[in-house]
Amino acid sequence: MSTCCIGGVCIPYSAIVPFLLMCLKWGVGYLKSIFVAPVLTNEIGNTGTDRSSRTCCSSTTLCEDEVKSMETTAEFDNVLSSRNKVIVKFTASWCRPCQQIQPLFNQLSAKSRSTEFLTADVDDLDEIAARYKIAILPTFAAFHSGKLVGKYVGSNEEKLKAWVSDMPT
Repeated sequence: MSTCCIGGVCIPYSAIVPFLLMCLKWGVGYLKSIFVAPVLTNEIGNTGTDRSSRTCCSSTTLCEDEVKSMETTAEFDNVLSSRNKVIVKFTASWCRPCQQIQPLFNQLSAKSRSTEFLTADVDDLDEIAARYKIAILPTFAAFHSGKLVGKYVGSNEEKLKAWVSDMPT
């Protein structure tokens, strides 16, 4: 087999093109993180919309209408059984669309007094995610008296608003 040796690394000729493509992919990703991300951040920052400040409080204390994050399966089940209407956002820390829709979810929570809004991280609560067959993130699930009554999958803000407003009161 013919190989090309550079330093202590020998690569077969048939693997040179895939190797170069892999290096190119890494290089482009690295350059994007340096040059493109700051530009996008500045463009978003100049729109006058600070999505991170759209919470009910400016301090770190927990407000009544702040979205609660479920930590355990028992806590999740307890909230479902104790509240009449609950909307849960199934999310993950690595899910970018989940992070982008969170400010709207906080706003919907602040507007609704009769519905409890929760978040559940599927990586931490995998049993809950399996129970409700959560396969795509973000997924929003509506519960009435502890029973699943509806699901919405996706991060379209207008469709989410419509879905929440269509929930029975």
